[in-house]
Amino acid sequence: MRLRVLSTILTLLMTAAIARQLTAQNPPPPPKLFASAADVTAMIAKAKAERKPDQPNFVQPIVGLAPYTANLEHRVAGIPAPASVHEREAEMFYVVEGSGTLVTGGKLKTRSGPTPRTSPGRASTAARRARSPRATG
Repeated sequence: MRLRVLSTILTLLMTAAIARQLTAQNPPPPPKLFASAADVTAMIAKAKAERKPDQPNFVQPIVGLAPYTANLEHRVAGIPAPASVHEREAEMFYVVEGSGTLVTGGKLKTRSGPTPRTSPGRASTAARRARSPRATG
């Protein structure tokens, strides 16, 4: 019995040591705190070039410093994007080109997300709609 307990403790300690070494070898990238207008313009061009024809939106991180992030989401008219629920984050939209309809509130009919942060789903009910003005670039 004592040997089994010692073996278990030794295994746990070795696993923790190996995990620490792997983390030290691959540290997370430093947070990106600034993006110039040229950077964002290049990201928009990349989104337009790399988005698949049936892909509703193309998302790229612009800047971030936990717990805040700014993402570029390139969306295309005529391809409906799924509704989503953000339980632990808020979103703000800045329309650079074109126009859109923002739908808030309601409940998802079906929920298919694997994470509690953002859950995509199908259509919402009892939602409020707000139309954005056309952006002038």
